[in-house]
Amino acid sequence: MKALRPLAMLLGLALGACGYHTGLVAPEGAQTIGVEYFGNDGPLRDVELQLQIELSNAIARMLPARQVDPRDADLVVRGRVIDYSRRSGIRSPDNELLETGVRITVEASLVDPTERYGPTGERLPLRVLRHTVTLAESGYRLDETDGENAARARAMRNLADRLALDLFGPVAYEPESDTAQTQEPESY
Repeated sequence: MKALRPLAMLLGLALGACGYHTGLVAPEGAQTIGVEYFGNDGPLRDVELQLQIELSNAIARMLPARQVDPRDADLVVRGRVIDYSRRSGIRSPDNELLETGVRITVEASLVDPTERYGPTGERLPLRVLRHTVTLAESGYRLDETDGENAARARAMRNLADRLALDLFGPVAYEPESDTAQTQEPESY
């Protein structure tokens, strides 16, 4: 076993030297990422603040790019909470509600914030690299203390991880399309 240790170290050095890496990568040329505060069209106030924290943490865990203020970033994540609702759950034989849950739906985009201008000087819409609508649910028993808050926290972590994977995974591993989507900056 000890004889294999130097071979494993050499293999690790060789893979690192050729540019091999694991995990997600930001698109080529992007050194920094900014996460804007999301809008909130749902009925629960301030849920977007928790989402912003979880999404920033998920991106920090999964991508080597540095996070900065969105105004100074090479790429920006922006979006909105579409809905927050309580879902129906499991009932007892006596029709007593025993378990319920929360459902959160979010829309997000990975945007290149570089301002571009057309041939006559008009400002062109921002380039959207990826767009996704993601839903997460998490259940809880009604006899749990602080059950809805814990379920919301689980759903937020799940949403944040899924958003990071949806927004950065395809950009990192798919060839860039010549038909880029565009979006007006004020749409969120």
